[in-house]
Amino acid sequence: MSAARDQSPTQAGVRASGGRRDVIIAAALETIIERGVHGTSHRVVAECAGVPLGSMTYYFSGLTELLEEAFALLQHRIATEHRDVLGAARSRTEAVTAIVELISGDRGPTPDQMRGLAEMYAFANHNSRVAALSRDWLDVTAVTLRGHFDPGTTSALDALMEGWNLHRAFVGAPPDRAVVERAVRGIVGGE
Repeated sequence: MSAARDQSPTQAGVRASGGRRDVIIAAALETIIERGVHGTSHRVVAECAGVPLGSMTYYFSGLTELLEEAFALLQHRIATEHRDVLGAARSRTEAVTAIVELISGDRGPTPDQMRGLAEMYAFANHNSRVAALSRDWLDVTAVTLRGHFDPGTTSALDALMEGWNLHRAFVGAPPDRAVVERAVRGIVGGE
């Protein structure tokens, strides 16, 4: 079977469009972050993407599919960053440093990404695909840290990271690095 036959109609459309579908998905994510799900419409996304309004129904079955794809993009971006930073840790000490960096440094989710995650979590309450994306995202840190910490410690660190990053997104500033490091070491020291 040829590679062209293995592609879904959507994949073939992306290839033929030169990435227009991807541009629309990125614009949808930007719109969600700026306006929330409630302020996201085909018209607003098309304008943000700089594409004709008709492109929306050409590439997506409806607004729900577009929202799902935007949240998948968000989850992928944040998960990739976490895997890169946490996956580079070769020891418990390096893992602690990586966690502190993801919470209070420049490598963790941006405030915009965390606002997007808040929208994703709310939407996940009513959409099974986005609920699965949310669960997958929550597993990223746990999977990456399992080589350094027991399951209980890993869960506590994951909750600390998620909570502090949400707090950071809405406060508008990173937490004090020394305070974060003490908190992380306090959790790890209890292992």
